[in-house]
Amino acid sequence: MIIKEFLKDLTQIRNVEAISIYGIDNILIDSWTLPSINIKTVTDISFHYFQIFSVLDSKGQNFKEIVISHENGHIYARILPDLLFIVLVKSIADITLIRLIINVKITDLLNSRTFQKIRKNHSGKHLNFLDRKFLDDSEREYIKNLEI
Repeated sequence: MIIKEFLKDLTQIRNVEAISIYGIDNILIDSWTLPSINIKTVTDISFHYFQIFSVLDSKGQNFKEIVISHENGHIYARILPDLLFIVLVKSIADITLIRLIINVKITDLLNSRTFQKIRKNHSGKHLNFLDRKFLDDSEREYIKNLEI
């Protein structure tokens, strides 16, 4: 409902295959996919992005977005203070357009009543996967040894 209302332009880009919006607590807020894409796969990929952003954050890297190539296209992930956007796209050429649409529409989305209600309903119910205090000793040691 949020994607159709605020990010409809993203769904009209020919090479966009899936869009997911997650809260920082790994709760799926909204998603849109082409009929050929499995939302469970997108959810699994998104959880890995939470881990990637957590590792980068703990190393002092302040990344706001990542684009990773895969065998069928590209995955664009963008982190905001309360949200994670995941967009599966076939062509790297569309990343700039995706970035522009999100930049233009994000203020309206964050200030909308619909989003405020969702944020209120989900706040405090789940762990924040970006919070370093939830890392165990082996994860802390691994991050310490990383050369990013």
